[in-house]
Amino acid sequence: MSDLRFPVSSAPDLSASGPRTLGSLGAVGPLALGCWRLTGEHDTNVRLVETALDLGMNLVDNADVYGLDWGGTHFGACEEELGAILRGRRGLRERMI
Repeated sequence: MSDLRFPVSSAPDLSASGPRTLGSLGAVGPLALGCWRLTGEHDTNVRLVETALDLGMNLVDNADVYGLDWGGTHFGACEEELGAILRGRRGLRERMI
């Protein structure tokens, strides 16, 4: 008999070694790429995004407040840079969630 104050979790194993399902989005890798540091040189940012995708980080985290605290010039700067990366590299968008 289980103690209802401490229910047993039926959650799947969330080890860092494999993909998992994120609701209706589908399978995502165990790590995500956070866009809050896309404030460097454009070519460096392109390599960062491509490398992350190549390593299985298909979940890309962004928010319009990113950019100002880490060298960006305004809120949303990192998302603008991600947009520029995606415009310049066909096929990258299809590799990410």
